[in-house]
Amino acid sequence: MTEGGALKKVFPEKPLLWIRVAKLLSRDPRRLFASIAVILFSVVLTMVSTVLLKEVVDVALPQHKVGLLSSLCAVMLVANVLTSLLTVITARLNNRMGQNLVHALRKEVYAATQKMPLEYFTSNSTSEVQTRIASDIGGVGNVLTFAAQGIIGAVASLLAAAIIMVIMSWQIALLSLTLAAALNMLNNRYAKRQRRLAHSQQERVTDMMQLVGDHLSLSGILLGRTMAREDWQLANFESLSLKAADEAWKQRMAGRTAFAIISMTLSLMPITVYWAAGTLLRDVSLGAVIVITELQARLSMPIQQLLQLSSEIQASGALFERIFESIDASANQKPSPVAVRSTGDASVSSISLDGLSFRYPGADDRAVDSISMTLPVGGMVFIVGASGSGKTTLALMLAGLLVPEEGSVRIDLSDGSTVGNPGSVVSLVPQESVLFNQSIRENLAFGDPSCTPEAMADALRVVGLAHTVERTTRGLDALVGERGAQMSGGERQRLALARSLLSGYPVMVIDEFSSGIDKETTESIFANLRDAGDGRTLIFITHRLPSLHDGDLVVTVAAGKVVAVDPVGVSSPAV
Repeated sequence: MTEGGALKKVFPEKPLLWIRVAKLLSRDPRRLFASIAVILFSVVLTMVSTVLLKEVVDVALPQHKVGLLSSLCAVMLVANVLTSLLTVITARLNNRMGQNLVHALRKEVYAATQKMPLEYFTSNSTSEVQTRIASDIGGVGNVLTFAAQGIIGAVASLLAAAIIMVIMSWQIALLSLTLAAALNMLNNRYAKRQRRLAHSQQERVTDMMQLVGDHLSLSGILLGRTMAREDWQLANFESLSLKAADEAWKQRMAGRTAFAIISMTLSLMPITVYWAAGTLLRDVSLGAVIVITELQARLSMPIQQLLQLSSEIQASGALFERIFESIDASANQKPSPVAVRSTGDASVSSISLDGLSFRYPGADDRAVDSISMTLPVGGMVFIVGASGSGKTTLALMLAGLLVPEEGSVRIDLSDGSTVGNPGSVVSLVPQESVLFNQSIRENLAFGDPSCTPEAMADALRVVGLAHTVERTTRGLDALVGERGAQMSGGERQRLALARSLLSGYPVMVIDEFSSGIDKETTESIFANLRDAGDGRTLIFITHRLPSLHDGDLVVTVAAGKVVAVDPVGVSSPAV
């Protein structure tokens, strides 16, 4: 697979990319236009104050017109105070809009990743998504917050200053604007390099996060210590960190020479005006010279702002490309099954598999090959077979989590309707228990947020964890640790089973839940499940059969095919 996996594709054309960014900014038009209006008003106030300075120097001061001087100074004072207040208002509007857009992007990337088919998660790193949600979107925060308004404000300031300068001295205005154009060309050259480096640097960060997730997890620490590989783990991290640091250094240093030249040129412009006014342009008044140099200072700010924004926007282009790739990725994949949990009163009346087949991408043989059978409802079904025989793949299709390559899973309800997606009535307890770094209560409530403490206690009793939880000092509020690190492997599996029981699905597919549990406890859990008598259909994927009872069905799978169906005690549907 190419670098970046399913997310890697040809970058969008730049114009299309920036059109999409512009559409993103337009999602909050009220704040956007309010911010632009405030910025333009600030520009007007600033220019009014600057123009009035000429009248102060050329008229009010030389002619000692106290009334005019007082009026001009009062207007300039009010303009400066209002400009400062408007700066605060602009900051509030921009930051609120920017953070709303950052939140929206994070949500879209998360939602798009949720929709990816299961095959994506088996071949792509979680750290790639983490980097895009945390680092990439965080990296474009300033562009989303300040870019559009900053460009408009800078352009408005630049145009206003240029017009006033042309009125006072077109020669100096022409020189200043020519220099501005030359400086912009110099800046663009380095900005493009920053963009390339930004993309490369984010890839290095992704690699580093992947290593940290693998080797600084509890499992990674245990593995490193038991195999005396801690030095190797550290050296590997050091190598990736150095590469990331090197890319970051190159990105930050790119354009520093250009910025130094730009800053030096802008600082020399007032000196050039003084010399020109005293030698070549003697008809320019003292007030005009002061105003022109003031405007040049004000001109240098929007020029530098535009140049800085240009660099940031170019660099953020690589991040926007990665973000939009994530959002668009699910649209380029085979749609993943999306189940809506059934909330009706109808019960499951039949479960049948018709020609069920599935082949993983790149595999030569089918993992499940043409399985057709009917499963009994309301009892226990045991699917057995060697590792790699297709049991787990079959479980995923029964739960509606994998779309069959051929065939279908048909589940009929007692009201005569047929379930569109098996996931509406089937829950899966996966072989690898998934627990969140929260309390036992919160992990159980994930199955049913409305369940009561009494219901939780009953589910824990069924799986043989009630006494274990009671012995903890915090009971249901005890933390399970990252990935359930505070619990044993068997306890994690049983807690995951209790959570699924609380979810209330009428059909449960349970994949190897007893692999970390001793035989006596396993038998006790099976007895409790039978005693519960709630009419659920329980389908177990297992290597180890418990004591069987009348009505149980044992299905043997080999090489993706059903090779035996053995009902226990009474006649059951066969292949």
